[in-house]
Amino acid sequence: SVGVDLGNSHTKVYTNYEGKEIEYIVPSAVKNGYDSFSTVDCEKVIYDNTEYSVGIGDSLINKRKYFSDYYKIIFLTSIANTFKELNENSLKIDVAISMPVNLFKDKEFRENVKKHINSWGLQKIVVNDKEYLIEISNLDVWVEGGIHLLNMDRENNTKDIVYDIGGFTQDSIYVRYGKIIKGNTEKKGIIKLKEELYDLFRKDHKITDLDNDSKQELFNKIKENSTFKLNDIEISLEKYNKYLDGYVSNIFDSIEKMYEIDDKNIIFIGGGSVELEDLIKSYGDEYKIKFNKLGNFANAITNYFYAKNIMVV
Repeated sequence: SVGVDLGNSHTKVYTNYEGKEIEYIVPSAVKNGYDSFSTVDCEKVIYDNTEYSVGIGDSLINKRKYFSDYYKIIFLTSIANTFKELNENSLKIDVAISMPVNLFKDKEFRENVKKHINSWGLQKIVVNDKEYLIEISNLDVWVEGGIHLLNMDRENNTKDIVYDIGGFTQDSIYVRYGKIIKGNTEKKGIIKLKEELYDLFRKDHKITDLDNDSKQELFNKIKENSTFKLNDIEISLEKYNKYLDGYVSNIFDSIEKMYEIDDKNIIFIGGGSVELEDLIKSYGDEYKIKFNKLGNFANAITNYFYAKNIMVV
């Protein structure tokens, strides 16, 4: 069994193979042709006699992505790389994926996605010059943030808001006594935040570009409300720290508008939650805040347990 979290930003895969936990992550991006000169690591993929680069290129963020060849290529590449160290190149597996609650509650859409992926049959893909034969025996769809519905580490007599800060979206679901009551999706992910901060900084200081490492360093310094060295000059980041504070404040504004929260835990998951953990925790005196120990891989691991223990096969 394998859990796949093919998100807008990154694809995460989790499995437990003969007692060994395996995690794999790659940006959810793909482009035609293998870019051997890319400054960013990418996977060299051949599918249907065509070369692709997985990990760079176009991101998959629209609702029709589940039916695209690019989705299939990222999906199969991630499965292949999850098992690459085990010398397994012929795979027949049960898989669970997940989707945001607004799509998950659309039963017709969800069933169409299941039917489409289950129709793939045996697939051949070459990843980094190694050929894999992959067959999805059974596929089912679970809900993002649905970890507490599996009752893995909590009793089902609680009222929880599970808040997932992803790359391009923030997804939340309200789970009462083990049942989904309602949910919400907003296009305000951590990547969008970083882009907005970087654009603001770039315009303020009239720079053309920074490399990816420098961009991440800038973001880290903004979180610390520290300074950033540019052309040997230390620049105050207080303005950008206030912008970041506003982003986190808006998260709690959204929760307040969407849910009655006085008697509920707010459980944060997702890569954005990991990066913003200290800022989110600063609201701990006013809200019942928890961080799931599975962090960035929470959805992938939840999907794995769903595939392993709940799917009817």
